[in-house]
Amino acid sequence: MPRSILIDAGNYPTIIEAYRALIVELAQGLGSTETIGNLQAAASAVIELETKIANISGYNENPYNTSAIFHPFKLNEFQAVMDSIDSTFSVI
Repeated sequence: MPRSILIDAGNYPTIIEAYRALIVELAQGLGSTETIGNLQAAASAVIELETKIANISGYNENPYNTSAIFHPFKLNEFQAVMDSIDSTFSVI
């Protein structure tokens, strides 16, 4: 999902809902046996996390210019960043 849509999701409810439905459909296609309600809740959590990341990323560079947007992290550095977004996330 483009950052521009995630940071302004209120203006794109149809796109956000279609994205949520796509996540659910992909999970089902990959063999998930979870209920629709659980899959929708998980999809909402994914979108929420992506939105948090979009809100702190703050770059407006061309996504195809990797030298402008690629910033490698060591695993412990990435965990520290993720802890500031979602303390339940673990990279290990």
